[in-house]
Amino acid sequence: GSAVFANRAAGNLLDHPQAPVADAWLDATHPDDRRQLDDILQGALHEGRSGSLRHRVCHRDGVVHWVEHEIVPVAAAETAISGSVSTLVDVTAEESSREHLRRSRAFTETVMDTIGVLVVVLDINGKIRRCNTCCERVTGWFRDELIGRHVLELSPDEQHRISEAAFIEVLE
Repeated sequence: GSAVFANRAAGNLLDHPQAPVADAWLDATHPDDRRQLDDILQGALHEGRSGSLRHRVCHRDGVVHWVEHEIVPVAAAETAISGSVSTLVDVTAEESSREHLRRSRAFTETVMDTIGVLVVVLDINGKIRRCNTCCERVTGWFRDELIGRHVLELSPDEQHRISEAAFIEVLE
């Protein structure tokens, strides 16, 4: 469908600051996201379904922005759909933060699994939340068996009291 109106903010977000924006929204959509966006638009226009998609828009200078795009059908009569209304929200900063966090976690996981030292991350109650490959080798348990267990379950019975006392002292 053709855009009838787009405000200045949408024009800027789509890298078409001078109105009319017309079909610039689809042209600005990243090629890998166009089909899914078009499916949502067609669902709104032909089936009366609302939809949303988080997708990329590409500026002419190569800068990519992320938008949360919502499409809602508009009915001229009870049964006839006359068009749709789209809203775009710039979520580039949020997506950038998510990507930074994903990379940071991947780096941390790589470091934890390649150092030759047993690493266990505990919550305030002493339950294991994360551990590394070395922990699996030393304990003989798989990671998914360790997660959620209390750290004292790893110490042999005869050392349990000593370990428990040391653990409580560390917490205090």
